Amino acid sequence: MRLPENLLQKAKIALHGVQGFVIFLAWAITIAIFTKPGSTDGRTKFFFALCWFCIPLLIYQAGIPQFNRTKRFSNAYAHAAIDVLLAIFWFAAFISVATWTTEGIKHGVGRPGVKGCDAFKWGGGGSKCHLSQATIGMGVIIFLLFLATSYISIKNLLYYRRNGSLPGATPAHEAHPLPNTDDDDQAKYAFSSNPHDQRDPLRRPRRNRHELPRHNRHLGPPATVTPA
Repeated sequence: MRLPENLLQKAKIALHGVQGFVIFLAWAITIAIFTKPGSTDGRTKFFFALCWFCIPLLIYQAGIPQFNRTKRFSNAYAHAAIDVLLAIFWFAAFISVATWTTEGIKHGVGRPGVKGCDAFKWGGGGSKCHLSQATIGMGVIIFLLFLATSYISIKNLLYYRRNGSLPGATPAHEAHPLPNTDDDDQAKYAFSSNPHDQRDPLRRPRRNRHELPRHNRHLGPPATVTPA
């Protein structure tokens, strides 16, 4: 069963959807870079690996908190940590690709009449350089999206620390309230049709004659006092 969501949670899930779409585009463009002639290094491979790494984490971030059966695996600390770490990783990823692209352009600028991506040293003509620049733009967008989800996750974490539950979830003391037997008993006596039930709850109950204490047979029956 899908759980109710507030506006902030809906916005976070929508942002994760946009993240997944942009990451897919970045993944496809990076594959196109690998197919171009020339060389690549670990910076582009790190960007490509990060696209794969985000798939299970986005499923956890967007899917786990939505359903009743998976809600127990949702943790405010985990959501905040994942969003913050992915924001850091994507910042490092687009910076790495940007430095690789800039180095390729700078190393080829010395040739006469060639400038910009046409002077890209790592091969592939200008197309490989343009594709790499496209992945840099994608990385910046993904980084900004994870900054937004990090803000929401940290806000949810602060809510959890104050209330003991995530937004939209039922607090534990409300989900399993302690029974109030005194109130239940008084209400039962007040609305009972049996006149014998109209009794003071503070009054000690009468004992049955079978529950009266018996004398100790070793000490004999209780002493009786005869009048003089």
